[in-house]
Amino acid sequence: MKKLLLCAAMLAGTVCMTNAQDKIEFGVRAGLNINSLSEDGWKSRVGYHVGAVMDWNVAENLYVQPGLYFTTRGAKADGADVKINMNYLQIPVSVSYRFPVSDNVKIDVNAGPYVACGLGGKLKSSDEEESYEVKVFGSEGICKRFDAGLRFGAGVHIQRISLGLIYDLGLTNIADSEGKIKNGSFQISLGYNF
Repeated sequence: MKKLLLCAAMLAGTVCMTNAQDKIEFGVRAGLNINSLSEDGWKSRVGYHVGAVMDWNVAENLYVQPGLYFTTRGAKADGADVKINMNYLQIPVSVSYRFPVSDNVKIDVNAGPYVACGLGGKLKSSDEEESYEVKVFGSEGICKRFDAGLRFGAGVHIQRISLGLIYDLGLTNIADSEGKIKNGSFQISLGYNF
């Protein structure tokens, strides 16, 4: 019975994928990040993101949108010349519902999980007497490479162009020692689907 159910599920998935092939588009996204860290004493810092997405129309007005992004995170210390820069490779998977406003315009609300892997980054500090740099990731780093969380967003699609507002809520403690530090990022993203 289990094998029969598994075969039926696989067949249904194959039929759905076959029927949806003409409803898949690919696109590019880029934009501005306003990043923060959850620990007290840090202020937000501006960054950016660039990436590619698959826009899969699975049902009427319902889309699944996996992506692959290069994105920056970080913050600056409140009251001191200390900055932390982190670069991540991020994979979000959002489920998007798009409300049609007209033939060419849709309003979008979306949510889903993301995972990210830290590629590199530095903590920089300087004052009148000295300056130093510390790697963020790696054996001598101060943060764990793995990050995961939830993504929430809204936007507008005008034909093949999209403009979105996104918030990435980090749920993973990235601190490599005592304490808890979580990423947060508000993003403005411009996109184009081919």
